[in-house]
Amino acid sequence: MTKCQHPYCMDTFFDLPKADVPLSALFSAITLTPLEQSHLFKVFSTLLYGVIITILGVISNQDVQTGSQALIVVIMFTSVIAIHLLPDSPTGQFLQLCAFTLFAYLEGVVLSPVIAHLLATDPSTVYLTAAFCISIFSCTAAFSLFSKRNTLLYFGSVASSLALFSLSIGILNTFLTLDALLTYELVIGIASTLANLVFTCQLVLYRLSHYSTFKKPSAIRDALAFYLNLVSLFMRLLALLARKKRKNKKE
Repeated sequence: MTKCQHPYCMDTFFDLPKADVPLSALFSAITLTPLEQSHLFKVFSTLLYGVIITILGVISNQDVQTGSQALIVVIMFTSVIAIHLLPDSPTGQFLQLCAFTLFAYLEGVVLSPVIAHLLATDPSTVYLTAAFCISIFSCTAAFSLFSKRNTLLYFGSVASSLALFSLSIGILNTFLTLDALLTYELVIGIASTLANLVFTCQLVLYRLSHYSTFKKPSAIRDALAFYLNLVSLFMRLLALLARKKRKNKKE
């Protein structure tokens, strides 16, 4: 019996199918099918909606007490679980959107103190980070979506390896507290996020190509995956640029 090659059925990222194509195929643009165009429009519309809700959460500038932080984390974690467990019926999709809205708003509330502080002390860092983040995210997503189909699925294993390496450096740095290690952790974290973004883009298209055989992809779940990558990229770029500016001022 042939083993199922769908991502949901695979044991590890290394089991993902790898197309035997030349490197030039990565730079050969393809045309998206109407189904892919429709789904991606819904995904990125939902992503934009989530970003707007997050901005509203940041603008609210709520003073989160220490005791409330744990509760917020629990609610956010529960929202993510709900998005993945709720059915794709009309009612289920509405509840998924509600959970996504709550998660995005609380993400903004969590980010609010950091961004408010930087806006008061060094607003150019926030604006520059936002511009960099949008540019890098957009270019990487476009490159991944229009590259030869399924040629970049192996980036899942790359993202996992980089994330594990970044986590190891972070744990090590809790004991050593070296400035250089923190910088390396941020840089590797950014690379991990971009690799995961590439993998997410191609995985979304791969699921759509198996739409007739497997469960219909959820635009909200896919938007959540892109949203988490976007927030991760923004925060790491923000931390990296802020550290760079502080270092320049000291010198």
